[in-house]
Amino acid sequence: MQKDLFTEMFEATYTVINHDMVKKLDLVTAYWLCEILSWMKHLRNKKKLDENGWFYYTQSHMEEKIGVSSQRQNRIIKKLSSLGIINVERRGMPAKNYFKVNYDTLAFFLYGESLRSIKIIEHALSEQEIYYNSKKNIYPPNSKNGVGVLSSDFLRKQNIRPCFYRFALQIQKKQIENYPSQFKQHSSKQLEKQVAQGAEVLDKLVRLDNWDFKKEIKPAIEWGVEESDFWPDKILSLAQLRNKMKSNGNTKFTNLFNGWKSWKQDKEKKKKERKKFEDPNNPSRKFLKKGPDGRAIVVWEN
Repeated sequence: MQKDLFTEMFEATYTVINHDMVKKLDLVTAYWLCEILSWMKHLRNKKKLDENGWFYYTQSHMEEKIGVSSQRQNRIIKKLSSLGIINVERRGMPAKNYFKVNYDTLAFFLYGESLRSIKIIEHALSEQEIYYNSKKNIYPPNSKNGVGVLSSDFLRKQNIRPCFYRFALQIQKKQIENYPSQFKQHSSKQLEKQVAQGAEVLDKLVRLDNWDFKKEIKPAIEWGVEESDFWPDKILSLAQLRNKMKSNGNTKFTNLFNGWKSWKQDKEKKKKERKKFEDPNNPSRKFLKKGPDGRAIVVWEN
């Protein structure tokens, strides 16, 4: 039997567009974002997605696929980046746009702190967990050393904001990788409880102690875990961040933040000092410091 025109049209390739995105953004931006999400799902199914969630999609391919010009795409990318819905980086030669979707920000943008928002983030985290385990073959879900994803009902009852839970989960996973011996006796339930407690502490740092999550809490903790020489093994659990230290009576997070702030200021100071000795006529050559005789020592950089 001959197919009708409607059937013929929808057997061709198409992109499913979310109506809520259209209402909150605009039709073309929602169209572009849904195509990005569809492409990301395709890559995940093909096992070609970066385990950290990064992937690339060239503007020329996008233009050919959905007919949105590169100029319009640049405006869309700028808009979604400013909203925190996506992260974008230029990588490779020739350079390509690599994207990462922030599910918690997208869900909050669309549905606020509703149960629907929590369910979306829970599902996204679950898919990310499964994909991560399939790539790395470590800490499979529900294993003794694994951190499972808490149920949306639990998050709702405990009044835990998904963005805090997501961040606490990321930090816990990183610490398990860095210090496996410290967690080998922990059951999956114990680890889940520890993550939930950490998320609650993050909420209290914001709500009760007036810290800014994005500008102060998140960067300070990430510095403590990844770059500090002193803090990594002192913050195995975020649940202890509001505990007071015997040394000076400050909370553990206050001391951590002060360490990060001091490191950041020192880094900025060194950056300014180096800039003083740069050779404006030859950017590849920098005078980084002065020698004992007061003359600049020249350092050549490749």
